[in-house]
Amino acid sequence: MSNSLRAAKTFENALWVWGFVGLRYGAIALIPERLRHFHVLKHSCGTHLASKGYNVEQIQDWLGHKNIQNTMIYLRVTNKRREEMADQLRDTWR
Repeated sequence: MSNSLRAAKTFENALWVWGFVGLRYGAIALIPERLRHFHVLKHSCGTHLASKGYNVEQIQDWLGHKNIQNTMIYLRVTNKRREEMADQLRDTWR
């Protein structure tokens, strides 16, 4: 089996497992249905890695993005959060 076929099967299996676990246990945990998708988990992981200081190439590789512009979304989210935190800090010192 080629590496690309093996990777595709692995990804397909991961999606199936997440679909089963996410939908079943997400409902038990009262997570809204719109948030019980693999993409939400992937986005959360990418945002978490960015907030922990991983560089964009590492996040791109981990998430499997071919285009770095797709990965840059996570950095924008992190920068927005940093701006919100800075605003809160400024308000604290006033």
